[in-house]
This record gives sequence, C-alpha cells and structure tokens, in this order.
Amino acid sequence: EQLEFCDKLGLVVLDEAFDCWEMAKVPNGYNKFFTAWHERDLRDMIRRDRNHPSVILWSIGNEILEQGNKKRGPEIARLLTDICHDEDPSRLSTAGFNYYPGSYNNRLAHEVDVVGLNYKPMFYGEAIDREPEFVLLGSETSSCVSSRGVYHLPIEAYLKHPSLQVTSYDLIGPKWAYPPDVEFMQLAKHPRLLGEFVWTGFDYLGEPTPHGGQDNSTDGYWNSDWPSRSSYFGCVDLCGFPKDRFYMYQSQWTAE
Repeated sequence: EQLEFCDKLGLVVLDEAFDCWEMAKVPNGYNKFFTAWHERDLRDMIRRDRNHPSVILWSIGNEILEQGNKKRGPEIARLLTDICHDEDPSRLSTAGFNYYPGSYNNRLAHEVDVVGLNYKPMFYGEAIDREPEFVLLGSETSSCVSSRGVYHLPIEAYLKHPSLQVTSYDLIGPKWAYPPDVEFMQLAKHPRLLGEFVWTGFDYLGEPTPHGGQDNSTDGYWNSDWPSRSSYFGCVDLCGFPKDRFYMYQSQWTAE
C-alpha cells in the first residue's frame, strides 16, 4: 500500500533489504538467518516490488558492520548486487555506508552501483576525488531532533531538557547529526551527488533520542526517560502534523 501511494504521488523510493549481514549488531539480529535466508528474502522483496515505478534503487544494506571486513564485505556485496541485477536488470543497487572511508578501503563500496554515504557531507569532495567514477548519494542526512511547536529560550544546544521535549530550532541531535543547512550547502557545492534522504520523514515509536537512549549501541539504556518513547527525528510528528523543518525541506525540494 505504501508503494502504491508513492507511485500515485510521484515519490521516489529506495527499497532496502537488510540492516545487517553476517556480523551482529544486536543479540537477536537478522545475522542469525542471513546465511540461510538472504537470497530467498532479497529475491522475494524484489519480485514483490519491482513493478512499482516509484522504486528507483535496491539497497542491499544499511550501516552493516562488514564495512570494516576486507574479505567478507566485498564478497557479500557482490553476491547481493548480482541477485539484484538478476531479478531486475533495469535498476541499480546501493547501500548506506556510515564508516567512510572504511567501505572504500576494503572495496565494499566498489561492489554496488550507487554509493550511499550516511552523515558525511564534509567528505563529499574527498569521496568524489578518491573515486571519480562513483555515483554518490546522501543516503542518510541531518538527523536533527525536535518537538513540534516547542521553542526553548535561551537558544542553546543542550543534551537533554527536563520537559522531555526538544526545541524546534534544529540545534539538538546525536553526535553524528548536523543542521539541514549543512547538507544543502554541500549538495549545492557537489552537484555530482544524486541528492539526499533525510533522517527522517516521520517520527516513529522507539529511539527516543535524546531521551532514553540514542541508538542500538546503548545496550539497555532504553526508556529511562519514560514516558518519552518515540523518536524526535521526523519532519512530521506522530499525528501527521508538519514541524517547522518540514517547510524548510519543502522550500528546497519543491517550487513552494
């Protein structure tokens, strides 16, 4: 149903299969099933979705830990890309890499058609110079957090506010985050990049950054700030109402 709406609205979709491969991120991750099920699951996903014109790329992984593995990283990436090409020769493969230049050093990035960089706008120029033939994409960007209609004064960056709300001034975020303007500036400076996928379009349950844990590496820190239990990352809140940041992206991505 989501892809049907994207087809009708003219939205483009990066359709992603895996969050991890053989190397585990969490104790009960997909890594337990990857060896036996990766081919069946990837082929099933592509066969399910390949007739949707909104889908423009098949992603074989996001922030997978094999970015630092010199042997298995490139081997698995080539295997998954080959499956994508076999099921759908009309579209390209991609992956989201957050360990630049790790995925370049072990040549994992060389095994996908479009190289996605997560939260690395200041390295776009270097990445282009290092591999001029690569097609690049900002596969995750910005990661600011905010609550709709909340403005804390004085305007300052803080780790956590006692209200469990987050100011809408786009100053707050996890350690990898940066304001949307930084990405806009670097994309304008480096038009070779296809564009960006901001993290994230909508708030969602879980990852209540900066409250109650920031990511899966916090290992048990979840929900220490209850009742905060959903993310603040979105341009749109849980009720579907736009935050201020929504209109900033609208001004960049549309004629409005």
